[in-house]
Amino acid sequence: MGVSTFVNSNIKYADTTGEKLLQIMPFNALGRFYRITDAGYKEDINKLYEMKEKASAIVNKHKTQMREKGRSSIPVDEARKAYRKLDIYNRITRIFSGGRRRIQQIELDDRLSEKEKRRKINEIESQMVNMARKALGKETLGE
Repeated sequence: MGVSTFVNSNIKYADTTGEKLLQIMPFNALGRFYRITDAGYKEDINKLYEMKEKASAIVNKHKTQMREKGRSSIPVDEARKAYRKLDIYNRITRIFSGGRRRIQQIELDDRLSEKEKRRKINEIESQMVNMARKALGKETLGE
């Protein structure tokens, strides 16, 4: 009997089996002691970077083969799709770089309280996670 038999498919915002289990009886009692944070959602950002690397590898292979042989083993549709996705991923990761710079500035700002810093950083991180989730075809999280 697999774990999936215990998991309710109507649960929203639970990307992992652990998160889903903590939302149903009797496992929800554990939630008082074990808290799922947005760190799980930040994995979406890592996944976006992985997808960017895959698209980049396809594009680079296509370019190299076209330059060396005048043709590519990669189907035209797949190459076009990889070029489009890489362009999107590059735009998003540039925005992420700006977000990380803003987070560093906030962390160094002595005029802000720790609570205000955390609020502003959470807001930026939430925007980044939602951008990654949207690019990956996932539902965005509540803001």
